[in-house]
Amino acid sequence: MNPKSLIPKLSRWVAISIITLAFPALLLATPQAPPSGDVEIAEYIGMDIDQDQRLEGARIGVELNDGIATLSGTVESLAQAERASSRAVANAGVRAVVNRLQVNPKNDSEILKEARRMIDGQNMIVAEQVSISVSDHRMLLEGTVGTWDEKDLARDVISEVLGIVAIENALTVSGRGQREDSQIAEQIRFLIHKDPVFDGLDVAVMVKSGSVQLRGQVGSSGEIGRLMRRCHVDGVTGFRTSGLKVNGDLAMEGLVDKVYSRTESLAALRDALRADDRIYSKGLNTSMEDGVLTLTGNVGQVAESDAVESTARVIPGIVRVVNDLRITGEDDRGGKLPDIKVASSPWVMPPL
Repeated sequence: MNPKSLIPKLSRWVAISIITLAFPALLLATPQAPPSGDVEIAEYIGMDIDQDQRLEGARIGVELNDGIATLSGTVESLAQAERASSRAVANAGVRAVVNRLQVNPKNDSEILKEARRMIDGQNMIVAEQVSISVSDHRMLLEGTVGTWDEKDLARDVISEVLGIVAIENALTVSGRGQREDSQIAEQIRFLIHKDPVFDGLDVAVMVKSGSVQLRGQVGSSGEIGRLMRRCHVDGVTGFRTSGLKVNGDLAMEGLVDKVYSRTESLAALRDALRADDRIYSKGLNTSMEDGVLTLTGNVGQVAESDAVESTARVIPGIVRVVNDLRITGEDDRGGKLPDIKVASSPWVMPPL
């Protein structure tokens, strides 16, 4: 197990500690406390994002209002945008994130070449089943894969390609996929690697006949629970975590594991969409079952659909987003907040 190798946090709270050591008279007068209030928490999240080496090249600003963080600025890839959102929502003071980050576009031919290289270079899905096309920096995935996990994985792998501004995942799931142990193991390693809560942890993943065994050290018992949830992928028949040990020295500062109920996830999504002035359609509906959020209804523009999906993807408790929104091409903006309804649920958003 290797200790975490992140750059030490140069937050206001560390800076205060340095000042008090240099000036003992301030020791009693300057209490050391975690960030509180919208401004302090936003500053803390901004510095945390700045220290993430996998967000190199990104320029991200953070605002916080009543537990809803808004990220704005530019990133190099969709994966960077989603990672920044994941870091923000893992903060104890944040319930949801409005992702307004814009990807710096690249040449379509370069995007297509790199996407093909990346999809061909992984072992989690059968690359030949995935067809890729690019137009105006937007990517379309078509073809057939065996499982829902493989559909999601194709999108996640492609999201790391620089310059893609949006991905439409039109892959069809046959439901006849038979997954090998090596595919399952690579998928779990991939999911651990992309999760900022596990930064710097060296967790070994072994899979035999569908049974997963994890070994290594983590920072808390909550991280063990989070790893167990990551292991619930297609093809897994069971898992063992007896090889995981808790070492409090490895706990990730500032990031916490969050487990939302279905009602909490939908409420957080509702509040985030209300806070996003890019979303104005009145016919937007959501339903959620077993962590799968389905978006239906009509929206005016493709950008509005993208905005809804990007915000939904990082809500705790939502493990998959099915975007069935219909683009009408009509702007029905009427100066009112969107009427976001929740279908198939006893919980309904109260009237504004």
